[in-house]
Amino acid sequence: MVVQRVRAWRERAGIGAAELARRAGLTRQALHRVETGAVEPGIHTALTLARELGTAVETLFELAPGETLAEPVGDAPAPGSRVRLARVGERTLALPLGAEDSFTWAADGVAGPPRPDGALPVTPTGDALALAARTVVVAGCDPSLRLLAAAVPGAAGRVLVRSLPSEEALRTVARGEAHGAAVHLWDTGTGSLNHAALDFALGPLGFSVHRLWTWTQGWMVAPGNPRGIRRAADLAGRGVRLANRPPGAGSRVLLDAWLAEAGVSPADVGGHDRLVASPAEVARAIRAGEADVGVGPQAVAAAHGLDFVPVQVEPVELVVPAAHARHPALAALLAAAASPALHAQLATLGGYDPAGAGQVTLVRPARRSA
Repeated sequence: MVVQRVRAWRERAGIGAAELARRAGLTRQALHRVETGAVEPGIHTALTLARELGTAVETLFELAPGETLAEPVGDAPAPGSRVRLARVGERTLALPLGAEDSFTWAADGVAGPPRPDGALPVTPTGDALALAARTVVVAGCDPSLRLLAAAVPGAAGRVLVRSLPSEEALRTVARGEAHGAAVHLWDTGTGSLNHAALDFALGPLGFSVHRLWTWTQGWMVAPGNPRGIRRAADLAGRGVRLANRPPGAGSRVLLDAWLAEAGVSPADVGGHDRLVASPAEVARAIRAGEADVGVGPQAVAAAHGLDFVPVQVEPVELVVPAAHARHPALAALLAAAASPALHAQLATLGGYDPAGAGQVTLVRPARRSA
């Protein structure tokens, strides 16, 4: 909550409530709600009241003891929700803990009611604010990013993973809501990461690209592959049910390319418009008998007890804006990506090749706006 001293300063200045309301462009009732703490004023109202009372905004309004302000990202947390905090540039971000994460990760604080300007009061726990400054946020859909995050020594910092498709992960970085995006966007022309997609998503930002690993992508199918799916042409006109990823996901880019190469129209593929949020959701739909096939990595198929038909090897790379390149936790993350301990973990999953992990594959300087 916010402690307000508007009434005390108004009375000290000898200004009546009606007069201050008139000067500030408020109704008498609106000013009363501010003075009694029933509502928290927006930025414009707070600045106007401070100007009319001849003092600073910080004198009239301050957070209750022990609170800090953050910007919510993702789903706005409800009051009382547990959140984790991260400092990205000059912004403190609040990331809600999902239902499963709530039983895995400690919270950095508890969210209060959002202010009218959208800011989120958070009551932090322990040294959460210091930890937020040492935290790197990585967006991407590869489930092994969580293994990578766990491999970063706590003394070096912390890595938080936001599960997002590749193109949305890039947009999240461009909006300043993550330090890096782990992406797999196949370029059928070059057979490598699509650099044009990076340029488009990040605009004039300078950035670097770091190899994490390659993984094998292909058809995830039910045990025994009862529908006999081996290639894109097998999806057309046979009543095969697809579990698909949304546009902008790396696996969706692959599927669209394979269908086009085979001359198959998406309209002829059952379930092409059935979209799920992650490779794991694709696998779960197949395992539950709700779909027959989906595109995904070998490791996810194995983890869910599915059969897998390999199609191609694809790079997974970390894209980092130049503004975050010197973050200490980022260096620790790249070191962990190259560590034998993590490579041993990836080997148990299947389909990963971490050769060259941590190496810089591209540096793009900032571009001047036209």
